[in-house]
Amino acid sequence: MAQRRTLILDSGALILGERDRRIDALLKKWASEGASIIVPAIALAEATRGGPRDATINRIVHAVERVASIDEPIARNAGRKLARRKNAGTVDAVIMAAAEHHQATDIATTDPIDMKALSESAINIISL
Repeated sequence: MAQRRTLILDSGALILGERDRRIDALLKKWASEGASIIVPAIALAEATRGGPRDATINRIVHAVERVASIDEPIARNAGRKLARRKNAGTVDAVIMAAAEHHQATDIATTDPIDMKALSESAINIISL
């Protein structure tokens, strides 16, 4: 049996959703294929500010399967990634660690170069 596909949205994908309809099309396509769509909690923290501009992000978040918490194993894996890649951002490292933890098949990101550098698995990077 084939593995269920899992898509991770990073904070750039959430923010891009405010002005780019490709995000809606991507979500519809993945949902219609029965994929799991996850937003790591840290991506939500980076993308939202608690005001009316969050409306589009809130809509996206309500359309995904879940917002995934960041626990100790994910945090420690992100720390190891940061040790290997000195110029990487903490949020990117945590998002990649979360993707690996949830056995994601794909990450939708506006930062494909850093995500590829942080990856230790065969996760497909979807450049937005």
